[in-house]
Amino acid sequence: MKLTLRTHSARVLPLVLCLGMAYASFNNAYTPPFRGQVDSEYSGWETFTIPFNGPNLPDVAGTSSDDAVLTQTTPGAILTSTGNIYNPAGPSHFVLSDTLPEDMLEVVLQISAFGVPADYGSFVLSYTDGSGQLISLPPDSIQNLWNAGGSFEDRFDWDLSGNSDSITNYTIQFDASAMHMSLDAVILDVRFDGGAIGTNYCGANVNSTGTAAFISATGSDAVIDNDLTLHMNDVPMNQFGYFINGLAQGFIPNPGGSAGNLCISGAIGRHSAQAANSGTSGSISVGIDLTAIPRPSGGPVAVQPGETWYFQGWFRDSGTSNFTDGIAITFQ
Repeated sequence: MKLTLRTHSARVLPLVLCLGMAYASFNNAYTPPFRGQVDSEYSGWETFTIPFNGPNLPDVAGTSSDDAVLTQTTPGAILTSTGNIYNPAGPSHFVLSDTLPEDMLEVVLQISAFGVPADYGSFVLSYTDGSGQLISLPPDSIQNLWNAGGSFEDRFDWDLSGNSDSITNYTIQFDASAMHMSLDAVILDVRFDGGAIGTNYCGANVNSTGTAAFISATGSDAVIDNDLTLHMNDVPMNQFGYFINGLAQGFIPNPGGSAGNLCISGAIGRHSAQAANSGTSGSISVGIDLTAIPRPSGGPVAVQPGETWYFQGWFRDSGTSNFTDGIAITFQ
């Protein structure tokens, strides 16, 4: 990247520096639903220490990553008295590097800046695939969280859950849109593969998307961990659905006029309190509390080691309903 450095008068520079020190942290930060789960990492920066070519480690309480580092590589940057990285000489270039214990599934990056915003077209997540080729991906979505008083807060999302590459080492690079950007704070949340668990059974019928929805489970099958997330994928977009459970397999085609197959028999519990919309991704993910599994009578129950539970996704589909296949999980 070729940078042109410019000199600014002493009369203008102190004013910009003063403005650059006006904010710290976020006014409207977003908290991803997976933050704090076993298969996730959180990193937060509020006070930077090295403005140029040096590692800035996360300093926010609760940071769980041991590897995340943020570096600014454009000459001329300085630290403000509040620990912002401010560059009067040119547009700053930032490199955030990180290493994960397992395959990356989802990234949510948030930045807070003052003076001028980031260059939204510059954000890219990069990694090297199994053949040694460098892969660079723009965000799947960008959302402005705050824009007032010269402060800009933005969120950048990458969904890697459908990516077949194994990604454990990666960088995110981005630029300021112009000189005089003051970087206030950064938040990085990453969800990685906690390991698929369970065994799928009982085929699902094709739904209105032209494919059959399927269920998967991630987290841990150890009851003591209480870390189970159920996922239904290839669901029609913008439709509501929820999970059901039982203690026995079954097969009932088109129950109650449904377009799908019910794969659970006996008493069926409904996770209707956690009903969710599939949105534009056509997927629903819900964390399951193993200490309070809903049942049709007698209140919620706790899963016990050695028990096998059966789960299935149920969702709206073209005026009727449909199901995913089933998944059996034997808990330890």
